[in-house]
Amino acid sequence: MTLKTLSAKAAAALDQELMSTSAFSLDQLMELAGLSVSQAVFRVHPPSMGRKVLVACGPGNNGMLHLGNHEC
Repeated sequence: MTLKTLSAKAAAALDQELMSTSAFSLDQLMELAGLSVSQAVFRVHPPSMGRKVLVACGPGNNGMLHLGNHEC
């Protein structure tokens, strides 16, 4: 499995482009980012392996969403 990455600057530019055309809202982009991460983790550590996964949220938009959901 090959993981493709973007620099923070490139990711921010892509976010701005997607939101400026009204194609996606910030909430939708955050949800898609979270979904992508969960799919990658699922491929590497499927539930059948019986392992636990720790998810740590940083200060970016994804962290903001999840911390807000838990009233932190």
